[in-house]
Amino acid sequence: MKMKAILLSIFLISVTIGFSQGPDKAISWYKCMKGTIGKYPITMHLHKWENNYGGYYYYERSQEPIPLSGIDSLNKKVGLSTDLSGPNEVTEYFTGKWNGNKFEGTWKAGKSGPLNFSLSPSTDSTLSDFIFVYTKGNVKLRPKLKKSPKASFFAASIWPYSENDVGVFLKKQLLDISGGKTSMEIGKLLLDQKKIFFDQYKEDFRDATEKDISEYGLSYNYDEQSNVFVAFSSSRLLSISADGYSYTGGAHGNYGTTFYVLDLRNKKRLSLNDVLKIEDSVTLNVLLEEKFRKQYGITPSEKLSETLFEDYIKANDNFFITEKGIGFNYNPYEIAAYVFGEIRLFIPFREISSLLKPEFLRLIQ
Repeated sequence: MKMKAILLSIFLISVTIGFSQGPDKAISWYKCMKGTIGKYPITMHLHKWENNYGGYYYYERSQEPIPLSGIDSLNKKVGLSTDLSGPNEVTEYFTGKWNGNKFEGTWKAGKSGPLNFSLSPSTDSTLSDFIFVYTKGNVKLRPKLKKSPKASFFAASIWPYSENDVGVFLKKQLLDISGGKTSMEIGKLLLDQKKIFFDQYKEDFRDATEKDISEYGLSYNYDEQSNVFVAFSSSRLLSISADGYSYTGGAHGNYGTTFYVLDLRNKKRLSLNDVLKIEDSVTLNVLLEEKFRKQYGITPSEKLSETLFEDYIKANDNFFITEKGIGFNYNPYEIAAYVFGEIRLFIPFREISSLLKPEFLRLIQ
């Protein structure tokens, strides 16, 4: 590790921000893991902080990223479960142990399985490597009150090890995604954001009386959370997810995920126009409707407006890419009511081969 990375690591420890220190002593880490479920090859992008885990995995035959999260217990057993949109989706469970070199155990989904799984950190040196940085904390609104409301904050992000051209490009992109300046380090940015959040919280309720707090206590409990994860990685492409949750009073909080696709070869953030011939959007929109109907069990005779706000689905700019397909993410309230949560639709490239731009095809081939 270069001197700059070492100094950054020392700084991050001093401000209680986790990073990778090795397989068994790590406060936090990111690992690209390769292996199998039964006979099926998979890749898992796993991020750990304290005893928490989050990330994505996909079967290599389809490369459709599936979000998952979980925790480990005192006996070192790790439990992960998937989080999929749609009532017809079946939750998958990984239960196993991580010994620093392998993550092994059993996988089960509904009536399928159990199957054995085995994953090891990838040895592919062409993939981007990251540390995983986080900060957290809470502050009481009225410290002298026995049951004072409080504001809670958590923020985490991947951060590249490399100082080469790709590493510099990734740092600029990650800082932009997290709302920082290009001259900052990610640890400093997250700490600044935490301080701003807590200062604003105290300012918002500076004049709140004990009577107000007693009557409306729950609405004074603010919460802010964000994660920046790897969703897909190759030597040429990186798809990043930035998810967040915020509660600042009201009936419920709000959440959502924004995806970013980075062309590592040309050091460019891709727009949908860089990937698809979007002037032929009718074909794409028809496919999105078909995927939605299948995923949510809606028959061809039913109007989409019985579930969505409109009778159609359009491709948006919130998309992720693998080398075998493209997915579109629709956040709560975007095309449907809050109760439907995030709606995520994935289309294999083989179904839209005529829409792929030649320059993008050259990139993934």
